[in-house]
This record gives sequence, C-alpha cells and structure tokens, in this order.
Amino acid sequence: VNLALNHQQKLELLRRDGLERVLGAMAAHPAALEVQFRALFALINLVIPEAGAPADDAGASHARVIRRVLVAMDRFPESEKLVRCGCLVLHNLSLDDRNIPR
Repeated sequence: VNLALNHQQKLELLRRDGLERVLGAMAAHPAALEVQFRALFALINLVIPEAGAPADDAGASHARVIRRVLVAMDRFPESEKLVRCGCLVLHNLSLDDRNIPR
C-alpha cells in the first residue's frame, strides 16, 4: 500500500520534501531496479495535485519527475512493472483540478 494514498500523510510527505527525496534516491541509485521501481510506485500518488499541498514551481518539479521517470524506463525497458509504473506517473502528471477522477 502506498502511504501517499492517505491525504494527511501525503501532505506531510510533501511538506518534508518527500518528492525531492524520492527523486534523489532515483538519481543516487540509477542502476538499482528495485529502487527505481519503488520510487516510481511512490511517485504515482505523490504527483497527483492535492488541495493543501505546499506551493512550489509545478513546472520545474514536473520536469525533474519526467527526467527521472524517463531515465528509469530507458534503463529497465525489460521490466514490465517498472515501465507500467512509469507510464502511470507520466499520466498522473497530466492531472489537474479539471480532470482528476474522483
């Protein structure tokens, strides 16, 4: 289960720079399939816009997420579950107040 599924826990993760820490782990361990997969799994929910989340430069953070996702997918194209998670992260980056499924 993903901690970011809970609204309050997700907000706390974001307040404590959880997104940057996940991206940092991906950058520090680019050849570790399990790190990349688990990071993508965490990002699936962390990137969905959330009411009450700290304001940041969404464009810049989206660019950092996209870069890390594409690097992981490029490095491990044979891992179907990793590629599937990467695609879902990219999909969730496109969500906003107008198109978030509720």
